[in-house]
Amino acid sequence: MLCLPQDIPSTGLDCWYKLEARTTRSNIQGRIRLKLWLSTREDRGTSEEDNWSDIRQQERLYSIFIKHEMAKSTTLPWTGELPYVALSILHQHAIQGDITDLQSATIRWLAFSKVPAIDPKILCKILATLENLWSHETLSREEEDWLADSFNIFLDYSLQLVKKHRRLFPFHT
Repeated sequence: MLCLPQDIPSTGLDCWYKLEARTTRSNIQGRIRLKLWLSTREDRGTSEEDNWSDIRQQERLYSIFIKHEMAKSTTLPWTGELPYVALSILHQHAIQGDITDLQSATIRWLAFSKVPAIDPKILCKILATLENLWSHETLSREEEDWLADSFNIFLDYSLQLVKKHRRLFPFHT
């Protein structure tokens, strides 16, 4: 895909640019791939290893954006897509909080799994990303416990839905 020059979004830019010959007699041409991203980081005088409050803030931001998108969504079920502006804010917050990709996937799971009646396909996609990243990165013990608690809560909720379904549609032989 060839891109036109533009401002660099905070989520980055990954484009191919056509290289033209230097002179009209030259046959040398080609393409070059350019990957860029813009990030800022605030030095708050705290340890970079301790980003627990940033992780909790990131989850809260996700929850706010999800709630807003679901409220304004006219299509059912909601696709789970957040607008570009929300993604830019989340991306910058993650950079400033030194949030890893695995932590980010965990945060997405935590935020989306709390949404009642969310399309299970969205959750499956998030879990696949989480599983994929888990083989490359690790979480702190506190983060693993947080994730485990969310899995237990989600399983309890899912079992309650199955029980309700069984009551509404009893098994007949």
